[in-house]
Amino acid sequence: MILSKEEIIEKYPNGNYKYIETRAVISRMWIAQYPNHRVADDGTLWIRIGVNKKFKPDGSLAWEIKYDDCGNVVK
Repeated sequence: MILSKEEIIEKYPNGNYKYIETRAVISRMWIAQYPNHRVADDGTLWIRIGVNKKFKPDGSLAWEIKYDDCGNVVK
């Protein structure tokens, strides 16, 4: 079960986007549903969801990876 979502955005010094990612915090009770989960330093369990993008310093897209609502890569 997803408890909350957070969008992580990093920018280059010139103001262009560097990285965009959406993380979802998940409940420990539902950990079996999310085999690709990560554990934060504070013990919080999270997964990547949606589209995660990495950009070059000039603002062009370097790569993107799509994740489903369970944190699995969508092919």
